[in-house]
Amino acid sequence: MITGNSIRYTLEMMLAAILSLTAMMSIAVAVTVVILLSGAALITMAIMSVAG
Repeated sequence: MITGNSIRYTLEMMLAAILSLTAMMSIAVAVTVVILLSGAALITMAIMSVAG
């Protein structure tokens, strides 16, 4: 019983770690996309103001 519980606990901890890592990765990707989009918008505005 004790070994089964410890294995289950370890699996749950691994699952929680994987889930938190996945969430952190998705958040990092979303932040990167937002930064890239805002940077592209700023560059476009600068080019348009220079051209205009």
